[in-house]
Amino acid sequence: MRLNQIECYIVIFVILNISACKNNNRQDNIKSIDLSVFFNRDIKLNLSDYFENITYIIPEFRSDAIPGNYQKVKIINNKVLILDNFDRLFIYENNGKFCGIITKKGRGPGEYKQIVDFILIKNKIFVLDNAERIVVYNLQGEFISEKKLDAYYVGLADFYGQLMAYTIPPWTKENSDYKITLFDENLSVDRKAYLKQWEDNFGNNLLHTFISLYMFDGVFSILESGVDTIYRCYRNLNRVPVAAFNFKKLNLNEHKSNSIILVPPMLFTFFETPGFYFTRCVFNKRSYCLFIDKSDLKGGNVVFNYDIIDNGFHNDIDGGYPFWPEGISDKGELFTWFDIMAFRERKYLKNEEYFLSLNVKNTEKADAFKKMLESAGEKTNPVIMLCTLKNH
Repeated sequence: MRLNQIECYIVIFVILNISACKNNNRQDNIKSIDLSVFFNRDIKLNLSDYFENITYIIPEFRSDAIPGNYQKVKIINNKVLILDNFDRLFIYENNGKFCGIITKKGRGPGEYKQIVDFILIKNKIFVLDNAERIVVYNLQGEFISEKKLDAYYVGLADFYGQLMAYTIPPWTKENSDYKITLFDENLSVDRKAYLKQWEDNFGNNLLHTFISLYMFDGVFSILESGVDTIYRCYRNLNRVPVAAFNFKKLNLNEHKSNSIILVPPMLFTFFETPGFYFTRCVFNKRSYCLFIDKSDLKGGNVVFNYDIIDNGFHNDIDGGYPFWPEGISDKGELFTWFDIMAFRERKYLKNEEYFLSLNVKNTEKADAFKKMLESAGEKTNPVIMLCTLKNH
């Protein structure tokens, strides 16, 4: 993701993260990780040292359904959901075959004003509309039903097979303190959570939101901003903190400038695997891609000297696109995406010497990638790159 895209989000999330520097009430019995020590620790890593395989998904080209720039991608239950910059949601099989598209904008039945988030649960696609609605579609993009909401929600998640929507209090019409709403199969409200007891140990964090919601080892997990804490959340909605990030060794005064308002560091994306943390952190107009080994808490800012991106693993598996995750599938595969035509131009015209110098580990995969690259044309959609971690 380009840094200028990240800067657009800084304005939105700045108020949520300023409070992070004021919260000193975390529990002492959870793992505390100071991310600031990694800011000046640039490291270069080879993909083959941590990942065992790469696969690619090329979404099928159709003249009546051409996606623009990918804004958000989710891979769930062998389906690939792609939200583009024109606010359209494309649906594909995991082999790239086109299934359908959700594109009707408006305020009528089956229409939406703006897609805030989306999730696939039990073969239904739930779309969170900016007009305070949830609109439901099937896997072909056909309208099923909709639900008017009582608040402005900012995201959706699959909570043990149940639809979860979350907001930032007090963005509720009744001005209550709940943050999470669970819906049943008929989109009726089942339960609400994040009451006063959720903030007893963590101070006033009503303005905090969730950076990442995901399943980890069969347990629903949350990374919450402000407190920058990972929680395991169980079916009864009890949550247990397991790790907390901080920036204790970062001296903000050393980075102050008369020309800018310095914003405390914020976690922008976050992915957890059994062995590692991957997080993109933004501070002082710079993006840091931090890779941390959970066993010894060692790691650093993964750098890559390349003119398309500045951070990522050297791709020595097939000699292709350098890798840093922008998503994680429900099977635990980390993934990103790239414009294959733009990559081909830069690979051969500007960076050929670098790619020729790579010590590629898998010649068969290198040949396959080269064929994919050479066969790409104007009718080739951006490619999704999935990487499978080794069992460390």
